[in-house]
Amino acid sequence: VGVCDDLTLDASATLGSGGRAMTYTYTIAEGSNSTEFSNISQVLSEATSHTVTLPEAIMSKGAKMEFTLTVTNFLGESASETKTITKLGYPAPSISIQGANPRYTTYSDELLLRVNAKIPEMSCVADSLSNAKMTYVWSETTGKYKGSIATTNPRVLRIAKEQLLATESYEFSCFVALTDTPSSNNSALLSVVVQSQPVKARVAGGAERVSG
Repeated sequence: VGVCDDLTLDASATLGSGGRAMTYTYTIAEGSNSTEFSNISQVLSEATSHTVTLPEAIMSKGAKMEFTLTVTNFLGESASETKTITKLGYPAPSISIQGANPRYTTYSDELLLRVNAKIPEMSCVADSLSNAKMTYVWSETTGKYKGSIATTNPRVLRIAKEQLLATESYEFSCFVALTDTPSSNNSALLSVVVQSQPVKARVAGGAERVSG
């Protein structure tokens, strides 16, 4: 996240509630800055829903923070996920790729990836933006994808059907920078898992036919 940005942790995509309320517990791994750890832990401990926001002022520039979310349903079943987030030392665009991560698809489906991007928050620095135009660059980082990355809309990447191989996993990245100040940049990464499809037998003409 950029130097002036708050950080929001959102667990709304969690599954397995059975239609009932779940408990959400956020924790942070202890680092070298004990004051920062204490302040962030205090905010996390006061969270009462699946979303918690950390003010930019309690996170130091360049800090690399490891957060763990633990979710428990009404049956007492729990699951956890850990994410590492870096607090940049400069204003940067706020970006995310829409949808669940990882994303599941099949060989016969088109894959559509859309990035959300907002101009950097500048409230904590003396500089101001002279141009809000941003440049977008998509890539596939594993090297397994050999198709086109060309886009007509820079915010949207379309991968045609039959381009991603079944049972493979891919990593698609979108790099976003201010056009006039490329050093002010950020990137988002999305994992794509291509599932195999079950065999289905079908005879053309419907379930029943009458032949003379």
